[in-house]
Amino acid sequence: MPPDAASGANGATEAYLVIAASSEGITDVNDSRVAQTAQATMAQIMPFLKVDGEPQPVSAGTGHGIAMTWQGDNPQGMHVLAKCFTTIVEGYGISVIGLGDRAQVTKRLPIVQKIFASLYAGSGDIDQQLVGRWHYWSYHSSPSGSHSEEVDIHVALMPDGTCTMSKKSENAYTFTEATGENSGGGVADNGGADDGHWNASHGKLFVKWRASGASAYEYALTANGLNVRAMGSNDKPAEWTRE
Repeated sequence: MPPDAASGANGATEAYLVIAASSEGITDVNDSRVAQTAQATMAQIMPFLKVDGEPQPVSAGTGHGIAMTWQGDNPQGMHVLAKCFTTIVEGYGISVIGLGDRAQVTKRLPIVQKIFASLYAGSGDIDQQLVGRWHYWSYHSSPSGSHSEEVDIHVALMPDGTCTMSKKSENAYTFTEATGENSGGGVADNGGADDGHWNASHGKLFVKWRASGASAYEYALTANGLNVRAMGSNDKPAEWTRE
C-alpha cells in the first residue's frame, strides 16, 4: 500500500497487489485461459465489478503482457476501478493489480504500470553479487511478554540459478490469570526446507520455490549485507547477512 493511501469510514478505499502463481503449463499470456482466470478471480473478490473491454497488450519490460479493466459501484456507492496487468515469467503468471476508488487508482496507474514493467527485468539473469549463502534472523515479543516469535532462515543462492532454503520458527506463549499468576504456557516449533530456482538483476529478485511457489522481491546490497522486501510493499526491508 502507498503511504498516502486514501481511506473512508469503512477503511482503505484503494489497494495494490502483486500476485504470483504457477501458469499451469501456459506459456503465452494471450492464451484465453489467462484472461478467464483473471475474470474468475475478480468475480470472487468483488462480484459487483464488470469487465470493461477486451484484454489489451502491454509491455512487461523485455516481455509481453496484457491489461484488463473492471468497473462497478460497490454496496456503499463508491465507483470502483480495477486494473490488472499480467505476464508469464518462466512458468509463473505474475499480476500487478490496482483496485479501489476510480479517481485514486487512475492517479496511480502510471506507477502500477512501472512496477509491472520491471517484473520481466532480469528474468534469467544472475546478479553475481547475490551468489552465496544468506542468513535472516528476527525476534519479536509482545509488550506484556506473553508471546514471542523467533525466526531463523538460511538461503543459498547458487551460481547456476538453483537455490535452497531452510527455515525454523519458534512461537512461545505464557498464560496469566486475572490475579497476575502465571497459569502455564507452551512453545510451538515450525520449520521446513525447500529448493528451487532464482534470477535477479537491476534490484529485482525472483525466486520460484518447488513447494512454496513464486515470490518477487526488491533488493539492495548494503555495507552490512542485503536488504530485501516484497515487490510493491512499503514495509521495512528485511536485513540479511552473508554467511
